[in-house]
Amino acid sequence: MNFEIFLACLGIFFWELYGNFVGGGSLVTQIFLQNIIWFEIKNAIALDNAAVLWSEIGLLTMLLRKQKIEKWMWYVVIVSSFWALFGANLLHIVPTEVMKIVFTLAVFWLVIKNLFFVSQEHKEKGFVLSRKNLMLLCVASFFIATYNAFLSIWDFIIGLLVLTSIFHFKYHRALFLLTFGFFFARSVWTLEYLRLGLIDMNFYFPMFISAMFSGIIAGYLVEHIHSDILNRVLKYLSVFLAWYLLLQLFI
Repeated sequence: MNFEIFLACLGIFFWELYGNFVGGGSLVTQIFLQNIIWFEIKNAIALDNAAVLWSEIGLLTMLLRKQKIEKWMWYVVIVSSFWALFGANLLHIVPTEVMKIVFTLAVFWLVIKNLFFVSQEHKEKGFVLSRKNLMLLCVASFFIATYNAFLSIWDFIIGLLVLTSIFHFKYHRALFLLTFGFFFARSVWTLEYLRLGLIDMNFYFPMFISAMFSGIIAGYLVEHIHSDILNRVLKYLSVFLAWYLLLQLFI
């Protein structure tokens, strides 16, 4: 058991360090927890999703040194937190067999997307605040938060792509908004996971400490890297991840 806890902590540290830059860390952590430590899929998702909260606390602490919280962001927080509760209960209700099918389809989708539909570079225009854009941003937050609490696979990748490509956020601003919103939403679904008995506390406490240090390190490093470089990292690492997952699925 102690060695399994050590493996879980090691896995979440490295993959959340990767995920805090470009997203996709939870996907590999899920495969790690399910296929190496042999957690049931629902417990693996809940454990990873809850532990990542502390990675986001570490990352948010570092980002707040340069990023500013604006009043309109609280609308995103409220929407994300409310629907996170729905997503957590969806995870509890949906049968395990269905979860496995959804998980497999999500992996295939990521592989195909990253190999054949890697998005082209775009010019960062910056987010233009308006009533329409804020409403659309809340709608996007609803889908991302619900999905994350339910499955948590490549949610950060989707979030970053949506914010930078559709809403034209600059990379660091998009990362801050996602981290800020997910901090509250993830707190809600973590409490709900605990209420539903989906989290193994023996693993949770060591994993959240490991995840928190990962977030602090990522927050320090990301401040020193230009957005264009991070966009290229997102492109190449996601393709590498896709090839890795493709091999895992067929070998």
